[in-house]
Amino acid sequence: MLTEKEHKENTKIMQKHYYVLLLLEIVFFIVSIIIAKDSNLSRMSVIEIINIAFDWAGMFVLIIILYSCIQGRKIPSTNTFINQVFATFLCLFFEAGMWSVDRMEAMRNWNYFYNIGGNTMTLVCTFSFLLFACKSLGIKKKDISFIYWTSLGMLIIGIMAEILNIKFGYFYQITTSGVYVRNEPGSLTAYIPFIYIFANTGLLVWKQPLKWARKRNYLYYIFIPLIISFWYTLTGYPPTLFIATFISLLIIYGNIYIHQGKEMEAVALENLRKDVELAWQRNQLMLSQIKPHFIFNCLGSIEELCRIDAEQARDAVHCFSKYLRANMDSISEKYLIPFPNELEHIQNYVWLEQMRFEDDLEYLEEIETTSFSLPPLTIQPLVENAIKHGMMGSEDGTLTVVLSVKETSDSFEIQVRDNGAGFDPNLKKDDGRSHIGIQNVRESLQSKVNGTLEIRSEIGKGTLVQVSIPKETVK
Repeated sequence: MLTEKEHKENTKIMQKHYYVLLLLEIVFFIVSIIIAKDSNLSRMSVIEIINIAFDWAGMFVLIIILYSCIQGRKIPSTNTFINQVFATFLCLFFEAGMWSVDRMEAMRNWNYFYNIGGNTMTLVCTFSFLLFACKSLGIKKKDISFIYWTSLGMLIIGIMAEILNIKFGYFYQITTSGVYVRNEPGSLTAYIPFIYIFANTGLLVWKQPLKWARKRNYLYYIFIPLIISFWYTLTGYPPTLFIATFISLLIIYGNIYIHQGKEMEAVALENLRKDVELAWQRNQLMLSQIKPHFIFNCLGSIEELCRIDAEQARDAVHCFSKYLRANMDSISEKYLIPFPNELEHIQNYVWLEQMRFEDDLEYLEEIETTSFSLPPLTIQPLVENAIKHGMMGSEDGTLTVVLSVKETSDSFEIQVRDNGAGFDPNLKKDDGRSHIGIQNVRESLQSKVNGTLEIRSEIGKGTLVQVSIPKETVK
């Protein structure tokens, strides 16, 4: 699927082509009215009238296809697809002109113009399908350089031969009375580059590791016009190559819609899965942040302060309320928050712990920058774990926790290190919600900012937790 930015750019391209096709349709309509007014329509057979009707209908449908693309459907390989629509439109345009002016002496030059345009656009149409097939199948031009350049060469030769036909008449000629006359051997020769390009395109699609249903939809575009071209060459009767090309393009367009419909369903299911996973993570985060022992300890400390130091008790209540509010706000926060907000939450938490442990807990900050954002409750749970587990034992009886923030050329590096008891990272511990909290932090970093979390620890020497956040995701 395309990104929104790519889709907007493609929509602008489609709008330009849409208005050009619409203008051509209007101009041709006016010209047709003038021709019909100044000519005797009885000269046309039923077959000719049916073909003109098909050509007109095809042109209108192609305009509708472009219009529907503009309205929101994301078409892959937009440029090559539009080229195909545009070339097919011109094929129908020129063919309708051929039928309209044939056998009109005054329109002899116009008859040549329409025939040259139609035959030339047939070659362009087949070559543009080769490009469309390569683009939509993800094939690079360098991987098919021989097919590409020989097909382009045949296209140029075919166009040159069509132009020279005006002088030499080896394919067809327009008599002085304005009648189109085919040269039978010449007509067959004229399709050689056309058949060559179709053969290469068919080989290209056939070799791709695709399911048969998808291959079939690409091969329809090749086989239907190819069969009709032989039919028209041998009999001179409709259905014509141009109508067949148009029908094949409709098949491709329908295939794109079906394929994209399935993709959209898959995306919707994936988004639903992510929403469910996010809701689960929030519930886990909420559970990990409900710490009754910490709350009871804080309330007990505040109760004691109320008896001995009312001023400090008031500060403790203020800090405790800010801590609880930040916890609740973080649980409901869907987006990134500025690092200073997270830092304030950390400082409130540490203040409350120092109120309890006093000189046994030392907290230091080495912060070089704060100009970035991160998921809520990313660093605070790491500091909390450092204090909770580090206080179990340290070499000098005092736990030191250091928060370090540094900026590198491509990321922000945050470290939480302590000189506490440490642990063996290779041993799996079963001590409750602390590990759920770390896992939530790791998953949140990965999903929201493509960040990483690493833990290094050694028994008796402390623990270091490092968070790395790429600049491109948070700056």
